[in-house]
Amino acid sequence: MGHKADRRRRGMGVLFLVLAAGMLIAGETFLNARLRQSPWLTIIYWLACFGAVILAMIVALLDFWIVRRRSRSEQRGLLQETMNKIAEEKKSREADSGIAGSDRNATP
Repeated sequence: MGHKADRRRRGMGVLFLVLAAGMLIAGETFLNARLRQSPWLTIIYWLACFGAVILAMIVALLDFWIVRRRSRSEQRGLLQETMNKIAEEKKSREADSGIAGSDRNATP
């Protein structure tokens, strides 16, 4: 069920989320005093944290689109397979009823 690309993509999503969470915790605890010293450092730091969140969201949306596309493809395949089976059964029944019908008419 799981493809290598899926695992890699989801791993990257988790990595970005962990990075953002770690930056949030660090920025609010032990880096807080240092970040307050320089407004530019604060802006750059929180923009980097925001960037990690945005990257995690992009990876999540990409994963959603890929899973949805794969699901649709599998549904179409299953529908086509079912329709083919129904058509084969119909032909088989028609052939069986044609043979049975000709047998009844052939023997008076």
